[in-house]
Amino acid sequence: AVVSTQSTGDAAIEVRVKHFRMIDKQEALALLPPETRLADVNRLFCAILKDTTRNKRQNQMLKSLHLFNNLQVKSQMMSLQSDQFIVEAQDNCCVCNKKVGEAAIAFYPDRRIVHYGCMTQGDPQPPRTD
Repeated sequence: AVVSTQSTGDAAIEVRVKHFRMIDKQEALALLPPETRLADVNRLFCAILKDTTRNKRQNQMLKSLHLFNNLQVKSQMMSLQSDQFIVEAQDNCCVCNKKVGEAAIAFYPDRRIVHYGCMTQGDPQPPRTD
């Protein structure tokens, strides 16, 4: 049984088209015989270009999602950092009801003030320590 070089070349190209993701593309092209026509490897080039384009689009989408997430986090951080109120020495701790004075303090999201040392004794919801 004599196998023509044309059908062997076609089979080799079909294998390359089917498994192009798993093989080195430059090496696979270098191994093609010099008499291979461009029309014969057109499907291989199209598959490679489609895959490369798909990967590029996916990476661009991931990059955009990461940038968007980063902007959301920065916006949320700025919003939380801009939340401020005035605490005076005569304000009382919501746990021990003593004046806060010059002690280290924290506060809950509902703006209740607590001594830093009283944090674990009172409300299980952690206070903010801004």
